[in-house]
Amino acid sequence: MENILNNIGEMSMKDIYSKNIKIPFYQRPYKWKLENVRYLCEDIKDGFLKNNKYLLGNIILHEENDELNIVDGQQRLTTIALILKSLKKKINLLENININSNEALKRNYSFIESYFSNFERKGDFIEFILNNLVVTYIKTKDLDEAFKFFDTQNSRGKKLDDVDLLKNHHFMHLGDMDISIQKQIAKEWKKYENMRVDSYHRNMRELLKCVINDLYILRLMFDDRNFYFDVWINYDNSVLNEFKTQIKGENLNLRDFKFSSNIVGGMMFFDYTFKYARIYEILKQKANFSTNRFLNQAMIMLLLVYVDKFGFDENFEKFYKNFFVRLFVVFIGYSRIDSNSRWLKDITKDVFNKILSSDYSFYLIERLEYDLKFNFFRSYQMAGYKEKIDALLNNLNFIKDKNFTAKDIEKLSFNNIARKDKK
Repeated sequence: MENILNNIGEMSMKDIYSKNIKIPFYQRPYKWKLENVRYLCEDIKDGFLKNNKYLLGNIILHEENDELNIVDGQQRLTTIALILKSLKKKINLLENININSNEALKRNYSFIESYFSNFERKGDFIEFILNNLVVTYIKTKDLDEAFKFFDTQNSRGKKLDDVDLLKNHHFMHLGDMDISIQKQIAKEWKKYENMRVDSYHRNMRELLKCVINDLYILRLMFDDRNFYFDVWINYDNSVLNEFKTQIKGENLNLRDFKFSSNIVGGMMFFDYTFKYARIYEILKQKANFSTNRFLNQAMIMLLLVYVDKFGFDENFEKFYKNFFVRLFVVFIGYSRIDSNSRWLKDITKDVFNKILSSDYSFYLIERLEYDLKFNFFRSYQMAGYKEKIDALLNNLNFIKDKNFTAKDIEKLSFNNIARKDKK
């Protein structure tokens, strides 16, 4: 480890922007909200009027050849650059950034232009920003150390996003891989990071986070560890530790990846994540079949496991419909379904185990249909749910997938579910 005491200090904005400073391709997009920008503008304006020095906080820089890559501080430094641009001061940091390509950049720049449109003494204000706005910094040539400082610094404040930490950790292990490949990885990561899903998870809409979250739950199920549905990311360090593990060995062929595979640091993590992100992208609409997010989450997880083992084969639709009937029974049979509902967990785990223990999809379907025809409904009949299920069959408002009618459900359940008016 280099002597970090020789690489810490204080710099003004003039010092920062005069250097060959870059936003590395592995950084997440600029995404500051208007509220953040407004507070910063107000603070800087107040500091200018009082002629006070303004400390912008700490930043972390990775020194690579003659460039300084921003590891932490991108949002603040980009916003300051936008302010200077609005005042007609050219800043190198923005040279390779198209403001119109990012909604947050475009929105915030428009706000900043309006905020300072009638501001007097603009020349003095520019000089104040360049000379009186300062940051403390940590600079290192070791990217691993830069990320460690980043983790440590942020752990004292707002809780970091597990997914961002995983991305940074595994980028570090790409080592000397060709820069064009690294850029392609960063591009694909941002693609799935910006992609949205519907209501599978509470307050979580980013496809990439949903994928990693649900893969984690599936790995818990695979290892017979305790699990529940809902969001695990940022709850504790369990998701981060699960996918941060570095196993020494050769990278697997993409076709050999399974959701339960051990993770080799670096390229394998990205191949693994992108494989399931692509599957998730295809399945996300189909799995959004009900108004209950826990049922939807169970559906997409098991569809993913099915496709992981058998692909999108001729029995995929049969599997989907069979599992739908089971989830339908859970919804009708229970007035409240939460993340830890026993019947939902038991049914999901049972079908999960049947997938893993079936060598062929046709054999899996035979097992599932036999179980649904002769075994599955006995527990509900004994518990007194059968009559309730039959009585409520006409109420299908919770089903978003309009392919399922009362007649379809009767047929799929082998008439174990039947409309009350037919009795």
